[in-house]
Amino acid sequence: MHARVAQEMQAHPAERGARQQCEDQQRHPGDARDRQAVDVLRSWNFDARGDASAPAIFEAWFLRLAPTLVGDKLGPLVSENYQGRFSFVARFEANTLESNDSPWCDDTRTPRRETCDDAVTTALHDAVGQLTDRLGQDIGRWRWDAVHEAMFPHQGLDSIALLRPLLSRSVPHGGDWSTIDVGAVAADHPFEQHSVSGYREIIDLSPANDSRFLIDVGQSGHALSPNYADFLPDWSAVRNRRMRMTRSKIEQGALGRLRLDPQR
Repeated sequence: MHARVAQEMQAHPAERGARQQCEDQQRHPGDARDRQAVDVLRSWNFDARGDASAPAIFEAWFLRLAPTLVGDKLGPLVSENYQGRFSFVARFEANTLESNDSPWCDDTRTPRRETCDDAVTTALHDAVGQLTDRLGQDIGRWRWDAVHEAMFPHQGLDSIALLRPLLSRSVPHGGDWSTIDVGAVAADHPFEQHSVSGYREIIDLSPANDSRFLIDVGQSGHALSPNYADFLPDWSAVRNRRMRMTRSKIEQGALGRLRLDPQR
């Protein structure tokens, strides 16, 4: 039960509304690949699994839609500042797409008056092109976690390119900003997840005393230690480890003993 609760990937109702608005509004995909992408979304259950193509299509589309709607009116600086406020953006998009003739959907840089159908179609086309460049031509083989990675930069030395492969870590991840297993992307680095859960804990107050925990990377701060990043596979899979709460359990799992004797 613990793992099922923690690993829940279903979207928040506000985002599900925005997703449904996008899918309903997109009635005239621009080309065959766009139509195939929409077909994938029509059969989606709104589960942001890492091994599925639908979340990748939607997330890329979602990230392109807001700039398409407001970029010409607010400019890139304001648009980029709001891009990471996902709850606000989802509500704004859902409200805007309730009417096909919303003024937000018109691109003021062109003489033609665009509808919301046009704006959504443009955003979808850009998103599909972006994913094609990253994941290849076969939409059926796309995976959300192939582009969506949780980033664990070394706090002090990640900025040094030569040391980054040795000290920093990343791992494929599902979810998005609205899921319990949170996976919000960085607005300035599309698809990268920079905000991660550094520590997970489930406290069992019953007599069973079956409390669980997990930290994000590893117990050791030494890059050459086998325990430097050995927790990452469990973190990605939303697995946990039991807390050892009794002396016998602690001694049973001990890797060694350190004895400190004061000088006499």
